[in-house]
Amino acid sequence: MYRRALAVLATATVAACNSNSRPHATATVASSTPTVTTPQPAVVQPSPAPAQPVSFATAESTFKSKDYKKSADQFDSYASTHPTNPWGFYMLGLSAWRAGDLDRAQHAFETALTLDPKHTKSLLNLSRVLLDENHPDVALARARDAVAIDSQSPDAWRLIGRATSALGNVDTAVDAFRTAIALDPQDRWSMNDLGLLLIQTGRYQEAIGPLAMAVQLDSMSPVFSNNLGIALERSGHTLSAVTAYQQAIKNDSTYTKAQVSLDRVKAAPVQSDSDEVDLSAFRDAFTHEIQDWKSSHLVATGE
Repeated sequence: MYRRALAVLATATVAACNSNSRPHATATVASSTPTVTTPQPAVVQPSPAPAQPVSFATAESTFKSKDYKKSADQFDSYASTHPTNPWGFYMLGLSAWRAGDLDRAQHAFETALTLDPKHTKSLLNLSRVLLDENHPDVALARARDAVAIDSQSPDAWRLIGRATSALGNVDTAVDAFRTAIALDPQDRWSMNDLGLLLIQTGRYQEAIGPLAMAVQLDSMSPVFSNNLGIALERSGHTLSAVTAYQQAIKNDSTYTKAQVSLDRVKAAPVQSDSDEVDLSAFRDAFTHEIQDWKSSHLVATGE
């Protein structure tokens, strides 16, 4: 028994020695104590701050600063949070139009009119956009819709004049411009548009009166002065035409049309008049015409 115990002890000693002679073998033996891995906290990215809603006043302030592209985006944001307010879509349309985005402007005005079919300002400006898009027939329909709501709107009658002129209906266009001026004797744009139409149809002398009045009402407009110069030049009043073209260039030195016209007149070999014409006489005659148009308009409308 004693010998057997010695044998077992000897065997255990050899096993222990053999184990120490192969230290690498211990790497494959699982430890009786489990390894605990402490999880690292996840890195949480902060959520972006929600976009602040744009107020009507903020977008309107941007519009007034003439940053029309930005104001269009701001009014787009405003309209998305106020989808039942036609004024938001109206201002979106106006901003987009001023920024040159006609498709966006048209859609915005049409949306405003879906919300309020009698939103006259949207009708008027939609008509302007359609004219810019070369759709005078549809523009005319929208302008007539505006007149149906407000027959005393000079803007609506002027747009009827512009649309019918583009469609080749000269007499209807002349009557529309005259109605606009009868409703507002200070409507210089209707005077300019009437004068331009008269020039285009060869009625140069007749065009001087409304254009001379438009220039008197807004002497800083290069467009009005240039058109007056054309009417004067083609009526044979070349010296007066020179003065009108020079005024247009003075108002806007980059206005190429006036410079080209001025160079042409100065290069002409013969001048048909030696004195400038009295534009006040043309304005006085035109003022009397306006009074006649006002009387005719009142009779036609029964007012």
